[in-house]
Amino acid sequence: GGLPCLIVLVGALTAWGAINPSPLLPIEFKYHTNEEMYSLMDQYAARFPTLASTFSVGKSVQGSDLKVIRITLGANADPVPGRPLFKYIGSMHGNEVVGRQVLIYLIQHLLDNYGFDDEVSRLVNATDIYIMPGMNPDGFAVSTPAACGEIRGRNNHNGYDLNRNFPDQFTGQFGIVQPEVRAVMNWIQSKQFVLSANLHGGSLVASYPFDDSSTGMSTYSESPDDDIFRSLAMTYSTNHPYMHLNNADCVVYEPSFHNGITNGAEWYSVPGGMQDFNYLRSNDFEITVELSCCKYPPASALEGEWASNKAPLMAYLARVHSGIKGFVRDASTGVGLLGAEIKVVGRAHVVRTTNLGEYWRLLLPGTYNLTVSSPGYFSRSAFNVAVGSDPVPISFDLQRSA
Repeated sequence: GGLPCLIVLVGALTAWGAINPSPLLPIEFKYHTNEEMYSLMDQYAARFPTLASTFSVGKSVQGSDLKVIRITLGANADPVPGRPLFKYIGSMHGNEVVGRQVLIYLIQHLLDNYGFDDEVSRLVNATDIYIMPGMNPDGFAVSTPAACGEIRGRNNHNGYDLNRNFPDQFTGQFGIVQPEVRAVMNWIQSKQFVLSANLHGGSLVASYPFDDSSTGMSTYSESPDDDIFRSLAMTYSTNHPYMHLNNADCVVYEPSFHNGITNGAEWYSVPGGMQDFNYLRSNDFEITVELSCCKYPPASALEGEWASNKAPLMAYLARVHSGIKGFVRDASTGVGLLGAEIKVVGRAHVVRTTNLGEYWRLLLPGTYNLTVSSPGYFSRSAFNVAVGSDPVPISFDLQRSA
């Protein structure tokens, strides 16, 4: 009877061996105020200067910072060429608070366990990670604790729903662009994010583009990369202990989401959402994840929410390392070309190179034909590029056409 116990004990010791025995701050299963959240981010950046730095992309209506922590090896230096950028944003609806808290815990998990946990170390070394736990600090500050369906705090201080305030592909701009949205739009367009997610609450599902439909009705609104988005959403839902179980834990009036994923517009059309803006106005593939049936659960739920979301947050982050990647350069000078277009034959969505000539193009395993073009240069193509689970490096040197 002793052998199974011994095996369990050895397994437990192995698992615990991957965790830092002395984290900077203990994970606290309580709701952090805006000031406590900012302080925690700054403390981690100060403690891990080679791995983390903090900055603000702008201010809320009432002057609170839209604070971001950058986590990567060399976080206080220029980006490493070829290292992909990833972001998480939480709580753009201020009363949907689980995402905000699990992102605070993710920050702690990544930095406390770097050098102890192989998966953490690998991702931090290879990925330029940006985390904004709270996009709507003003809304959060006035939200009602332990209120599942309450809407107070959802909007910003001016009464705008930030997830209806981005430019929309069908309806244009709704209302005055709010400071929080303007700051995040500028940030998105100044960086070359490859993959991201924004975290909401009130249901339990991973939702993917398009979030709106041309008619404004609830109907499947397919993007050119529908297969990739469905796979990305499945990565989150299937790594979550019960999201993929068709919303079994949510209230009766919610629809049943097969595998815990949905096309955004098929659920309901959201004009002016951040998810579609990322995909249409930058290189970034973004999904929206609804983390909890209750928008603002009691603090006693937070330990369980972190346990449920740690694995999917890590697995989804790792998906940034897939598809094809490389550089597009001037063949005679070797200098990277800004804004060169990478087109995958049969897909209408184009990604463009950074100022260093870098590109990343998420793709599922398969065989693809690519064409790369830049004004003033002859185009180049690559045929039958075999893509597996790891990113395939393929670079292009373009000859001037004149």
